Amino acid sequence: MRTLKFLAALLLTAASAPGGPQSSEPVISPAKRTLIRELYSAMKVDQMAEQSANIIMDQLNKQLPSMLSQVLGDSLDLRGKPREEFERALIESSERVNKRIKELLPERIKWPETMEQIFYPIYDKHFTELELKDLVAFYTSTTGQKAIHVMPDLLKESMEKAAELMNPRLMQLVNQVLDEEKHRIVKK
Repeated sequence: MRTLKFLAALLLTAASAPGGPQSSEPVISPAKRTLIRELYSAMKVDQMAEQSANIIMDQLNKQLPSMLSQVLGDSLDLRGKPREEFERALIESSERVNKRIKELLPERIKWPETMEQIFYPIYDKHFTELELKDLVAFYTSTTGQKAIHVMPDLLKESMEKAAELMNPRLMQLVNQVLDEEKHRIVKK
């Protein structure tokens, strides 16, 4: 769950990127901007960004009931009512939250604009014009297009595997540190 919170925070951080280029960023030459645009198009960045956001939202949706349970807890005012009613209320709340996020997301994050604000300066910083030409050649090749096609599945599977491997370890670590802190406080 912490991994999903991190990814959600990352998504929200991307969404809060300033509306225009930072004054401290260098101006990209027209030739390099054209190459980056070709690469951006060849890599189908807009499409991949939306697919990635959908994958993150699907993962987040799976975790919403437990997240809401932690956040809302007693505020659902189900004292004395059966556990099933609490769980049903959490599921209904999760569905409303997920629907609302999906409704507001396109208004808050304009994928083409946001991805350009992220993509252009980073590719300008890390690649020369020659390297960009090589990347365009790769991503317009059959293998490059396959890489782009399977990228959402790779991301989804990587996130699932990372959560599977990391969450138990992270929870164990957090519990250990909290236990250490508890013992430190009790000794005082």
